[in-house]
Amino acid sequence: FPIKMFKEGLFDPNCGYDRILQINADEKNVEIIPPIIANCTTLKVLHLRNNKIDHLPCKLLEMGQIENATFSGNAVSKKLEINGCLLQDSVFPTHFACNFLYKNLEILKFPNQTSITRISKCIEKFENLNSLILPYNSKLKSDGIPHEILKLYRNKLKIFDIRGNKKLLEYFSWRGENIDQELH
Repeated sequence: FPIKMFKEGLFDPNCGYDRILQINADEKNVEIIPPIIANCTTLKVLHLRNNKIDHLPCKLLEMGQIENATFSGNAVSKKLEINGCLLQDSVFPTHFACNFLYKNLEILKFPNQTSITRISKCIEKFENLNSLILPYNSKLKSDGIPHEILKLYRNKLKIFDIRGNKKLLEYFSWRGENIDQELH
């Protein structure tokens, strides 16, 4: 059970999540990261190597203050499936995913979003990605796919699923993108 802290006196006890700077839980058989991690507003370091984590809470993906995070040795480091969340950011992958999940991720599945309008140019960092599955992201703009995604095809990307994005499929364009001749 959580320990109560009384930083504001007896009338406002809390669990002190806002004072947590680091979580080091490598090889501790952690199976789940609870959504309450969003209350750790000053968290800078999150080490969870070699556990049993197969899912990340949506709020974690939006925690921009984290400076260092590791998930290697967990299922989620290879396959990230995000269901049932609406991100506040209109660009995906988020800053968190671009900085801490790109090295080993092979499958990125993010269906049914209404907030995503663009794919981040950082997508090119995901060199091991073989499946990028973004079906029914109805707000994805026709110019919301950066040309950097073409570099993934040179590596391992085999599946790029944007079905159900009617406007995108009808009006897709890389207009205004400076595409290297070698990518044509």
